[in-house]
Amino acid sequence: MSLPKVLVVASQKGGVGKTCLSAHLAVAAEEAGAGPACLIDADPQGSLHDWWNRREAKTPLFAKGGVSDLAATLARVGENGVKLVIIDTPPASSDSLRAILHFADFVLIPAQDGLSDLTAIKQTVAMVREIEKPYAMALTFVNKRTTQYADAIKALSRAGAIAAVISYRVIFKRAEIDGRTVQEVERGGAAAGEIAELWKFVCQEMGLIAKAKEEKALV
Repeated sequence: MSLPKVLVVASQKGGVGKTCLSAHLAVAAEEAGAGPACLIDADPQGSLHDWWNRREAKTPLFAKGGVSDLAATLARVGENGVKLVIIDTPPASSDSLRAILHFADFVLIPAQDGLSDLTAIKQTVAMVREIEKPYAMALTFVNKRTTQYADAIKALSRAGAIAAVISYRVIFKRAEIDGRTVQEVERGGAAAGEIAELWKFVCQEMGLIAKAKEEKALV
């Protein structure tokens, strides 16, 4: 049995773009032929599941199952040919988050450029380092022309690698309405380009290889 690679998107602060990045990276994986990709929503709010339900496209896949069933879920989707699982996590320091991180092949930690975000990311980085998982950070929904952004880049660079910077753009909200991503709404746009850079970083770090695509389904 071949287990899928697991990307965990984690932060101990809400509202930093975990769900958004999970969805966009899953679509990017499918478009690159690195799937089948499968989403797991471990956040009790269920925002990623809601996004997937609004989606008309057949990919990515979505897997049901709680944290306690995660090992069995990963085995099941692996048997169904899934190559990449992306897990959206709850915004809290908890035993469940720690349990999820143990399954990670790579951890992506989103953060915005506010003081509370930078404080929270230190806690997440400490947890990831404690269990010795490879990780990088993504600075999300920022205005690159501000000193706050520049200060955040300096602060984050001291905590680890920065995978990408995602600027604030209304197109993210527009794409979310009907379960799409920015690369599907405006393929040649600046937002799509930033997502492409993030995907390239994650793809290289996880050693992902292009595979055939599968149809959308609950697995």
